[in-house]
Amino acid sequence: MGSVISGASQDRFLALTSLPICMTLISLVILLPDQSQTTFLHQSVVPLFMMTMQVFLLTCKCACPAHEFRCKYTTFHTVQSVWIYSRSSNLITGAIPSGFDDFASLFLNLAGNKITGVPTEICDDDDEFMDGLVGELTTNKCDAILCPPGTFSPVGRQTEVNETCTPCSGGEGQAPYYGSTECKVISGERDTLQKIYKLIFTESSDDKYWMTDNPICTWAGITCSGDDSDDEGVIEVDLESNSLVADDIDEVSKLFFSLPNLRVLNLRGNDVPLVMDNIGIATNLKLLQLSATGLLNINGISSATSLEELHVTENDINGDFPEELYDMPTLQRVYISFNNITGSLSSRIGELTNLKEFYAYTNFLSGTIPTEIGKLENLENLVIGQNFFRGTIPTEINDLVYLREFSVYYEGEDGVDGGLYGKILDFSKATHLRNIDVEGNKLT
Repeated sequence: MGSVISGASQDRFLALTSLPICMTLISLVILLPDQSQTTFLHQSVVPLFMMTMQVFLLTCKCACPAHEFRCKYTTFHTVQSVWIYSRSSNLITGAIPSGFDDFASLFLNLAGNKITGVPTEICDDDDEFMDGLVGELTTNKCDAILCPPGTFSPVGRQTEVNETCTPCSGGEGQAPYYGSTECKVISGERDTLQKIYKLIFTESSDDKYWMTDNPICTWAGITCSGDDSDDEGVIEVDLESNSLVADDIDEVSKLFFSLPNLRVLNLRGNDVPLVMDNIGIATNLKLLQLSATGLLNINGISSATSLEELHVTENDINGDFPEELYDMPTLQRVYISFNNITGSLSSRIGELTNLKEFYAYTNFLSGTIPTEIGKLENLENLVIGQNFFRGTIPTEINDLVYLREFSVYYEGEDGVDGGLYGKILDFSKATHLRNIDVEGNKLT
């Protein structure tokens, strides 16, 4: 006997309990309606559709006479054969439940959705699945259910023994899910972001809209030069404190810097210590925020010829002060505090004529404060306390008319090893000065 239930609501689904059909249900056909959006969250058929309420049409076939028992949803474990059809306009996500292996026969049509996994259990010894094709194949048996990522077929699966799924030239970038029906043509920037996602995002990351068909300009942390409907023109990537972790840091660095219009990159608070080998291709990069990323050095940073603002605080940078920074006349703001930087500041610092803010406190810098700092006529904030500078404060600093903050507190350990001495400056020309911190020195 066959019975049909239509409708998508839970009430209509539960109406199955009142049908005068038998309890030994052996065949079930499920068609999902257009625009269904659900996830394979459960390991059995019934809770899945009870949870999502997406059932549109059920066809039940019973093995016992009609009217003998009522067909209850709690007895669906007796199902022997299941057919599930989902049109490509749906957005079914997640992996196919491994519990489907319990069925004696199974036919799935889930092509064109966003399926992320096909468990091997439902393909290894289930020869009756997919009208017997699983049993006929000797290799890649799961292809009979859905083509794997990076491949496609017109129906999203292998349909004949000798007609295999076709690889996409762009690999998983063109076919990221199981059951692709085509190799999508994607923008270069979308492809780059998809690769970045697979390399650094974790389960704890905010990935709203990432890896969806939504325009990349709507993805969490992405800003474009146009509006949100654009799929190109990324100018800012802000993924601060987003639980990102990079293993292949060379590839991740190259991908970020290859975004052609990138102006701002903020990865602060993630385990993503980029390397600068390819930063030169980021010709529009203005701001780089890599504080608290585990960065070990900034070798190659001078290739960023447009960089204006650099944040690399709270890292593990050691050795002498990076000489490359003196080769970057575009720099306006440098934040390099809370590292293990040693050596002295070179007289070349006077070449950074656009510098407005220089924060290098809590390091191991030593020597004297170079007089050439007085040439930085645009300097507003000079914060270099908790180092090991010694000697007098250069009188040339009096010429910095835009200076707002001057901080050289605790140079040396309690003023014993190193420390500044002599007269404190009068800062007569610094009419904008708001904060002077010289605590812990020997100034008079």
